Amino acid sequence: MLLGSYSGESPKGLAVGAPLYLNWAPDGSSLLVHQDANLYLIRVKKAESSPPATVGNGSSAYNSVSWSPDSKSFAHVETIDGAHAIVITQADDLGSQEILA
Repeated sequence: MLLGSYSGESPKGLAVGAPLYLNWAPDGSSLLVHQDANLYLIRVKKAESSPPATVGNGSSAYNSVSWSPDSKSFAHVETIDGAHAIVITQADDLGSQEILA
């Protein structure tokens, strides 16, 4: 996956590997990228100045990401203590997570 630039600079490589799934926030401000067992958040307006942020513990082969309608949070699956759990994460504070199951 490449990130282009309107400034005319060469595109940057962001992720290589499979599976590779993308999920846009409803407001278009952020992109969640699921690559292998990892989940990354790319804040589109800050993409050129900051690297993708790692979300969660990188423990799930499939994260099943879903955004809230207001783009303020998203749900994904992680393996916690050997079991799959649904985790709600705040998009503006990746350390703020609620484990549902």
